[in-house]
Amino acid sequence: MNGRDKRGACSSRMAGLSAPLALFAVCCGVLVTDASFQSALVLDMAQILLDSYCFPEKLIGMQEAIQQAIHSGEILHVPDHKTLAAVLTAGVQGALSDPRLTVSYEPNYVSVTPPALPMLPVEQLIRLIRNSVKLELMDNSVGYLRIDRIIGQEPAAKLGRLLHENIWNKLVHTSAMILDLRFSTAGDLSGVPYIVSYFSDPDPLLHIDTIYHRPTNTTSEVWTMPSLPGDRYGKGKDLIVLISKRTAGAAEAVAYTLKHLRRAIVVGERSAGGSVKVEKVLSRQTELRAAGCV
Repeated sequence: MNGRDKRGACSSRMAGLSAPLALFAVCCGVLVTDASFQSALVLDMAQILLDSYCFPEKLIGMQEAIQQAIHSGEILHVPDHKTLAAVLTAGVQGALSDPRLTVSYEPNYVSVTPPALPMLPVEQLIRLIRNSVKLELMDNSVGYLRIDRIIGQEPAAKLGRLLHENIWNKLVHTSAMILDLRFSTAGDLSGVPYIVSYFSDPDPLLHIDTIYHRPTNTTSEVWTMPSLPGDRYGKGKDLIVLISKRTAGAAEAVAYTLKHLRRAIVVGERSAGGSVKVEKVLSRQTELRAAGCV
């Protein structure tokens, strides 16, 4: 049986199982070297999920399911770590219905943190804005604004006058607007309330989201902003948001928020599903890494 056949057989066994049990039926159906290593690996990967996964309610019953699966004796021989990672990825994604949750084998992985936008010189920020924002005044006083990268609140504050004079003031008095996020694949989540606030009124403040961070066990709330530089577009004029399968991250959060606040009509394809923070966590047993929302 080749690697593809093994993954197919593994997926078919999962079909009728509950989410936690299906997850560990896959994990424990993998033998790398010996039974003791197998059990340690499964327990380690499970602990990573228990400690870090951003939707803990999906993991209810996991510890009981793990023990049942370890003692079940179902063994699927996997010849190498890359195949093992692929099998585990298929298992956790199918069990938890979360395409962002992956397992990868990266023996030479080096964590790289991209520079934060607020640390960039003003000249580079201006260049970034010019390359990622396009606008047009269309017929019937309709404004078109395309944003390919959503910047955070700090760089927006740095460039406030430039943004208003060259972009926002040309659009704020239109009678309707098209906000094009189809090509927005990167950005800073701190910019979400900044953008949403321009399309809402200053009072009352609107609740945008409640964010739970598993590693620190902290919860924070995100609201629209009471004051902003320049004029608001407000909530009384028509707003259409365009998205595509490439729309991800902060842009996806903007579209989702405007839709669920009933402020905009969202048109387009299913988005990429990347509006939460995704981090990689190293397994203590191997060079396997679990990547998912935290």
